[in-house]
Amino acid sequence: MNLLPSEILIHILDYLPQSSRKDARLVCHSFNGIVSRSQFALLASFLDPEVSTATCELIARDLTRRPSSIWSPRCSVPAKLPIPESFILALHVGLTGGRSWIGGVGPGKTAVDDVNPHGLSRRLNRPDVTEDNVRQALFRYALYLSYTHHEKEDQSSFSWVLDIKFWA
Repeated sequence: MNLLPSEILIHILDYLPQSSRKDARLVCHSFNGIVSRSQFALLASFLDPEVSTATCELIARDLTRRPSSIWSPRCSVPAKLPIPESFILALHVGLTGGRSWIGGVGPGKTAVDDVNPHGLSRRLNRPDVTEDNVRQALFRYALYLSYTHHEKEDQSSFSWVLDIKFWA
């Protein structure tokens, strides 16, 4: 496998079902880089409300890919939905092409300071990355995952977003 060009590995790994992608990332560094890069790039596209809504609407139209009951792609995003640091770090990877959050830490700051939407906006020099925009991206991405994942173990990683008791 190490002798195959990365383009061929990317093409092969694109055929993996979503449920196998976590295991594929554990195989080796090159598999992890290929699988995570594609997932984080998709995640970063959800910062654009029009793209994320269109993506969810496209998936929702395909009756074979969605569960028996779904939320509408145009539903409103809960105002108090918490944004986990892991989501912000994943967005950072998706928007920077894989750069670590640790790089670029200034004097008096630790590697985990400012892991919030404002810190992400400042690090990327992108004023369009706001708390509201990140919250919408999180919600729409979870909605997208709920449309595309049917296995119970896959759903546990994002189902909390759709459960109102977690909106503290």
